Amino acid sequence: MEFFDRAVFPPLAQEVHRMAVAFKVIKFNVPQTSCSEAFETKEPVEFRHKIRLDEKDNRVVDVALRSFKFEVLYNGAVEDFEIGGQEVNLRFEGNGHDSGQVVLKANLRPRKGLATADPAWQFKGQVEALVIAELEPLK
Repeated sequence: MEFFDRAVFPPLAQEVHRMAVAFKVIKFNVPQTSCSEAFETKEPVEFRHKIRLDEKDNRVVDVALRSFKFEVLYNGAVEDFEIGGQEVNLRFEGNGHDSGQVVLKANLRPRKGLATADPAWQFKGQVEALVIAELEPLK
C-alpha cells in the first residue's frame, strides 16, 4: 500500500473570471384537462445578461421541478382516487442569447385504462419550475 504525503493540485489559472448564476421561478396553472391526454404549455423566461455557452455551444441552463399540486376531478368535482400514474416533464428551449421558454408537459391518470375509457376523469393543478442559468462572465 502506498501513501502520499502531499496533495496534488491543478495549476492555478492565470486569469480569474467572475460568473453569475441566476435563478428564476416560473409558475404554471394547469386548467381542467382530460386524464386521457397530456397538457402542454410554455412560459417565457428572460435573464439580465447572456446565458453562457459551453465548449459545444450549448446554453448552460437547466430546469428543475420546484413543486406541484394536482387534483383529480370526476364530472368537475374533486375526487379522492387511487392514482395510476403521473408525469411532470420540464425543459428549456432557448430562443435568444438571454431568453427562452420553459415547456411543461403534465399528465395525471387514475388506474390504468380507466381514464381513457371515461372522459369524465380530469385533473387540474399548479406546477412551479426553477430555472438555473450560468450567465456570461461579469467584467
